[in-house]
Amino acid sequence: MMIYKPCRDITLHEAIEEYLERQVATGAFRESTAANRRLELCRFADFARKKGVTAPHKTHKNLVTAYLGALKVTNGTKRTIMAVLSAFYDYLVDEDLVLENVLESLPVPKSPPPEADFLNEEELQKFFQAVVDTSSECVVDRNLLVVTCLAGLCLRVSEVSGLRLQDLDISSRPGAIRVHRKGGKESRIPLNEEIRDLLDRWLEKREDWAGKASPWVILSTRGRKLSVRQIQTMVRKALEHAGLVKRRMGPHLLRHSGASRYLMDGTDVKTIQALLGHSNLSTTSRYVHTTAKALEKAVGSFPSFVRHN
Repeated sequence: MMIYKPCRDITLHEAIEEYLERQVATGAFRESTAANRRLELCRFADFARKKGVTAPHKTHKNLVTAYLGALKVTNGTKRTIMAVLSAFYDYLVDEDLVLENVLESLPVPKSPPPEADFLNEEELQKFFQAVVDTSSECVVDRNLLVVTCLAGLCLRVSEVSGLRLQDLDISSRPGAIRVHRKGGKESRIPLNEEIRDLLDRWLEKREDWAGKASPWVILSTRGRKLSVRQIQTMVRKALEHAGLVKRRMGPHLLRHSGASRYLMDGTDVKTIQALLGHSNLSTTSRYVHTTAKALEKAVGSFPSFVRHN
């Protein structure tokens, strides 16, 4: 078996200094960044020296695995440390000081996703009132319809913005809407009486707006399709007015809040999945179907937060 020989003899600590000097000289690192990287890389080099390894080409993945295992840090921090080491080893490969980047074959530690934000019932009450307070009279019905579709029907902001008049099935009460999902899929989502009332009120007002001949259900004051960004701005403004501070200050927060509310009310997960329009998560769940009756029951149970006359 051929034994790899580096282009020159150098210790890990020396290679670290050369690496950092190069990054600072090329403008890739600031001095403060280089100082932080030096601490991290030298910590690894010190560990390797205690294990009898001082040359870069003598390091191996088991050594790195042992180092990461000895660290009393979270998986998220380990991911950061691995990224720092991997960038350093990419440099060593380019300089022909190691044969390969030993980090490439190591699995990246998984970090649990952060607990999702949602608005509880009291916060939803405050939010809906803030929508009324921050909306001018001419758009308050429209805005209430938008946020109710986000929270009550768990629609994506793009799905609300992209609703067309031809997607409305309102020949009978309370009716339903056809939602164009990701991947070209469509879903028929039933309405409840409250959402139908909001829709009727908006459609009546819409008749007096510029752009009433437009195919879009939700219009801007200029008669154009209300954009995703405009909805995002409207939602953020209401959240801030209500004094609600979450990690995500936008429409996705309402979508998740609606789903959380349904879950707390006992709605089965498959029905919530259908409302959200998520893809099936496993092969087994492909054969579990949600009935239209279950969807109607879920939407009909969503509590009223609208306090607009």
